[in-house]
Amino acid sequence: MIDGIHFGGSAGGGPGIAESRRKTRFGVWQGATENATVVKGLLEDLLDRGLDRQRRYLVVMDGSKALRAGVQRVFR
Repeated sequence: MIDGIHFGGSAGGGPGIAESRRKTRFGVWQGATENATVVKGLLEDLLDRGLDRQRRYLVVMDGSKALRAGVQRVFR
C-alpha cells in the first residue's frame, strides 16, 4: 500500500505498508497534487530499488486519474 501526503499545494508520496504488514516509508517524491509524472517516478523508483518487475500486482485505487495514469504507464 502506498499513500500520498499533502503539504500545502504540493503532494509527496511514500508512507505505506510493506508485505511484512509493517508501516514503513518508501520515500518522498515532491510534485503537484494529482500528477501522473510524480506517480510514475515513485513507482519506477520502487522498481529500481528491488520491487519485482516479474510479479503480478493487484492495484486498488481511489478515483485519482493521475494515479491510474501513472500505474498504467509503469505496469503495462
